Amino acid sequence: MTRQHIVQRACSLGVMLLGCIFLWAAVSKISDLDAFANILKKMIWLPTWILAVALFMVPSVELIVGLCLLCKIALKEAVWVSLLLLTIFTFVSVQGALTGTHGCGCLKIGKTSLFDGVSGWWIVARDAVLTLACAVIALNPRNVAKIDNMGERSSSAEPSSFQT
Repeated sequence: MTRQHIVQRACSLGVMLLGCIFLWAAVSKISDLDAFANILKKMIWLPTWILAVALFMVPSVELIVGLCLLCKIALKEAVWVSLLLLTIFTFVSVQGALTGTHGCGCLKIGKTSLFDGVSGWWIVARDAVLTLACAVIALNPRNVAKIDNMGERSSSAEPSSFQT
């Protein structure tokens, strides 16, 4: 397996992982909109009308992006929207860590988030790593374009390292 194939497979795995994360985050928020609304209310630095729009838009966009990533529909666009969302989430989590109002209402199992009781700076680190991973995928458009063709074999035979 060549370096290019390894990078393509890593990008494909990253897209699937991001899709699962966005779906999980969307379902977590949609299933408990009151908790998500309470988290948004703590962000007093944003105008109320933005918070009201975010209450419905964020989970909806996460759901659509997650489905697009997993189903490979408008993949390039979904990766770029993911990068935009993750960049916004990283800035919001920095603000939350600075003010002590961290938490996103996502990645829940039942009523408990995987990040309950975790320092705000760990949430910043999580968001920054996801943003960086998404940026690497977005900035490799050839690999994103080839994700749809991962299962197909090239018509030309690849040289084998075991040939004599």
